[in-house]
Amino acid sequence: MAVADDVAAQGPTVWERIHRPNAVREERAREEVVRLLFEAELFGWRLPSTPDRLRSALAALTLVDAERAADVRLRFLLGRVLAHLGEWSRAASVLEAAIHDAPDHPMVEDAFFRLAIAYAWLGDREREIAMYDAFLERTVDDGARATALSNRAEALMTRGDLDDAVRDYRAALAITADPVARLGLAVALDRLGDAAAALTEAERALLLDPHAERLGSPSVFFLPAYERRWYEALVAMASAKRAKDGAEAASHWRAAAASFASYVAEASPDDPWLPLAEARRVECAKRAARKLPFRARR
Repeated sequence: MAVADDVAAQGPTVWERIHRPNAVREERAREEVVRLLFEAELFGWRLPSTPDRLRSALAALTLVDAERAADVRLRFLLGRVLAHLGEWSRAASVLEAAIHDAPDHPMVEDAFFRLAIAYAWLGDREREIAMYDAFLERTVDDGARATALSNRAEALMTRGDLDDAVRDYRAALAITADPVARLGLAVALDRLGDAAAALTEAERALLLDPHAERLGSPSVFFLPAYERRWYEALVAMASAKRAKDGAEAASHWRAAAASFASYVAEASPDDPWLPLAEARRVECAKRAARKLPFRARR
């Protein structure tokens, strides 16, 4: 999310220029960082030149000791840059301190969202969920709310709160018809034991995104990474359900079985969904061997 233009446009006051000589230098650094972040967003975060822009922004902030700057905007910007660079622990520390010192600042909303992402990467699901709670209390932007709800749903599902995850996925989908959120809902329903409803949601996801391109987007990540396998498996199962003949269905069932097999192989031994993943693998392998369309029964 971009820093609000009115926040970015505010320069040092006359008093600050007189009594705090560093104010002008900090202002120039802030303007430079805002420009670099704007360019990174404009040209694309995946552009090869983007890491150089982010490192330049970090260097500019380091020169003015942004972490201890009197202008709290520099600290919020530092946390944002560190998050983009994947320095999650330091980003979390900087943003937490900035929020503590300026809890009503306009940049707090963005900071809560970035903190949620940071804590996801750090494996702290409780804090991640708390940061999404705080963010959702403040933001009114529909797109941002949908993303936060979907992300919180994933965190809740990882924690084992499947009913709450379903609630959040449905709330997100009521705002935006996102195919990955639809697949997340399918995964949650599958783990709740409602395989029929799960496949229905997976089919709906395919209607939105027939080749599941968004699931493979660089902007979509899963923690733990092997969680993606369940999503891929449901895509394959839904494709098998829509297959026109037995050979096509069998191909999709094999793909689904392979995805569940990867989940089983990559998951940690204490993963609560391992038994279900193995059961799904066996079921899909059997259907592939029979080479029957989904609706056929013998």
